[in-house]
Amino acid sequence: MIPHHQGAVEMAQVAQAHATDPWIQMFAQEIISAQQVEIAEMQAWLSRRLQ
Repeated sequence: MIPHHQGAVEMAQVAQAHATDPWIQMFAQEIISAQQVEIAEMQAWLSRRLQ
């Protein structure tokens, strides 16, 4: 799941870099922020599981 969420971050970064519409740039930033939180949660869960 982590690579799946990382892919969403990368796609949103591309959208943000190329979008001229401020709404798209804002929406892409929301996606990036939300996915980064989920990635961190999954990494923390994995870290606890592997101890």
